[in-house]
Amino acid sequence: MKHKNTILKQVRKEYKNKEYTFEELKPFRMVSTSQLTVRQTNKKNTKAIDTLHFGQVVRVIEKRKNWTFVAYQKEDGEVVKGWVLTRYLEKLTK
Repeated sequence: MKHKNTILKQVRKEYKNKEYTFEELKPFRMVSTSQLTVRQTNKKNTKAIDTLHFGQVVRVIEKRKNWTFVAYQKEDGEVVKGWVLTRYLEKLTK
């Protein structure tokens, strides 16, 4: 696997090359850890509903302290909504 910083730069460049405005990218974040558990609620001991992987992009719906409620679309088209730890999400714009 390529170095994480290289991949982060590539993903940011891809979005930048599509000429999105800052406001369009503002609600989106990228997963910055190898695996990120998506949970039903913003509590660590609640049921895991899915796993996100490094480089995946999610839309932020709400933030509560250390948790972020996100939405994303799986490859089969299913939209998943759930809570993840905020510290493992990176802004697409820098």
